[in-house]
Amino acid sequence: MRKGLKILILLLAPLIFSALVCAAAPAWAKKHEKVNINAQTKVFKGSYFITMRPLILPVINEEGMQEIVSVVVALQVKSQRRMEQVSSVAPKLNDAYMRALYGKIGRNIYRNGQFIDVNKLKMKLASITEQLLGKDKVQDVLIQGITQRRFN
Repeated sequence: MRKGLKILILLLAPLIFSALVCAAAPAWAKKHEKVNINAQTKVFKGSYFITMRPLILPVINEEGMQEIVSVVVALQVKSQRRMEQVSSVAPKLNDAYMRALYGKIGRNIYRNGQFIDVNKLKMKLASITEQLLGKDKVQDVLIQGITQRRFN
């Protein structure tokens, strides 16, 4: 009987140990992984790019809401360290962009009265980025896409 108990313990010990390790693995992995749900990051030819969440902005004039504009912005930085720093403040950047532009896209940012002047929009976003992060933290602010949809 004693020999049978020893064999049983020898067989069950690795199984119990494996079960404990597997149970602890997800908690350990969550503790050590970096997750940023506010931005995507990519590396291309030595530059690092942070794609921000889309900005959805109404265009409002004296007659009310005229259209909805969606803007996708990416930020170009020099190093992985800088990418991590900028990615960590992505929610603050999105907030600053929204506060500066939400309901404030007016006639002065349009070209020919119909299309958004991408250069003016880019300069505004670059100015906001520099105010929040400081000079030379971001190499460039890139407009990845703009969609305009008439509301009426």
